[in-house]
Amino acid sequence: MAGTTVVISGAHNWLVAESVRFAPRKMVTAISRWIAKKVD
Repeated sequence: MAGTTVVISGAHNWLVAESVRFAPRKMVTAISRWIAKKVD
């Protein structure tokens, strides 16, 4: 997947993807799981 472009649709998904720049990766993973469980 290195070097490929990924399209992220939706504001929540964009926010999670951008938060990797500012927050530790483990925290971003935990938050994204929490958001995904709420949607399902």
